[in-house]
Amino acid sequence: MKTFQAMAAHLEIVDRTLRRWCSLFEEQGYFFEKDEQGRRIFTSDDSRLLVRFKKAAQTMKLEEAVLFVLPKNRKKHNPSDSPPPSVSDSSPSNSEFGRMEQVLDELQDFIASDFFRATLFMEPDKARQQMLDLLKQVRQHDEQI
Repeated sequence: MKTFQAMAAHLEIVDRTLRRWCSLFEEQGYFFEKDEQGRRIFTSDDSRLLVRFKKAAQTMKLEEAVLFVLPKNRKKHNPSDSPPPSVSDSSPSNSEFGRMEQVLDELQDFIASDFFRATLFMEPDKARQQMLDLLKQVRQHDEQI
């Protein structure tokens, strides 16, 4: 669990920005857990969601980015509300669901990527150059590690 300040630092944003982002998610029915004082605290799932949101928000409006990273069938329920629908025996196993969720996350990251957008909205030469620039950034990052 991360505190509000720790999450803002993790995302490299100011508290005010994180507060606004959380409000956008809550307007869509997403629930962030709260501590005894009523302050938001963040799980690892929340952290992954907000990291994906930050990436998506670089290329789309904030409201669109929220809807993009938070499909309706993946909303987090407030435990004080009625429990979420139960899982039937015909549902995929936890490992299958986990794998499907991982693939969905990777697909969402790709769709939000600059390369994908470049290939949709730019000439082929410009898209190729952007891909080469992205590859160069990845190699530089790998060298630092």
